[in-house]
Amino acid sequence: MIYTSLDHDYFTNLLILQGEFSKWFNLDFSAESREELDFLENKQDIWMATTTLAMEVVTWYGRLQENHEVILTDKWWMKLRYHHFGSEMKEVFEGNPGLMKELRGIFKSQKDKLSYFDLFQFIQKKMEISLENWEEDAIEGRLDRLGMAFIEFNEFNEFSQDYGIDWGEELIEGDLEDILDAKMNISYKDHKITPADYFMGCPTMLNNEKAALAKCRKIWHEMKKTKNHKYTDPDFGPKDANDTKGNEHSLYKNGVLPQKGYPEPNEIEWLSSDNLCEPGTKP
Repeated sequence: MIYTSLDHDYFTNLLILQGEFSKWFNLDFSAESREELDFLENKQDIWMATTTLAMEVVTWYGRLQENHEVILTDKWWMKLRYHHFGSEMKEVFEGNPGLMKELRGIFKSQKDKLSYFDLFQFIQKKMEISLENWEEDAIEGRLDRLGMAFIEFNEFNEFSQDYGIDWGEELIEGDLEDILDAKMNISYKDHKITPADYFMGCPTMLNNEKAALAKCRKIWHEMKKTKNHKYTDPDFGPKDANDTKGNEHSLYKNGVLPQKGYPEPNEIEWLSSDNLCEPGTKP
């Protein structure tokens, strides 16, 4: 269970993904279902990816003569993680430079924003590089870190340079991904919350960490101004002990249990932090 729950983005740090780990306990295995089959297929892919990457790490670690802690760095791991694909791509381009020119032309035909489908079709059909499903997923994540559903040539060029592939073009500073990345890196103190940050339209349920921190900061300042020491969420949770609908809908979408094994709403008691503290203490 642990082996199929490792965070591959920080593989050498051996971090466990809570969501992947908890799936083992939240799924009903009492009867075969489509959900169970999808779960097992996904875990098999993760198992294959983990064992393959682990062997790569052990092999490359054995080649290190000093500074063994370098394997814990993001730079070392990211280069190793895609070494199979990067090194094969270099070998193919060196053997057939025309393919490099052809791929560059495809990028240009799509204004340097190539679709996943076209890239992987070219890799598999033209370059004849075979990739597992988990490898494709990982490469997509690396080349499209912001999930824009296309791959910028500038990002592909940067990736290629790590494996000695020279496209003969300088990297562009401030490409679309860099601009969006910079926007994401703005401090939560300067983040302006918009309805796009709301989860399911709820102003106090945010879909990203930065917006959540900005909202907490705003609430804290408002409470400090009014000298109010207890916050009651106006949008989430039951308004009182008799608010059955507020209880159900705050736990589950449409107030319905997604599957067997999840707690029933009437079994949940909603308490504020001061109810959980020892008498005479403050949260």
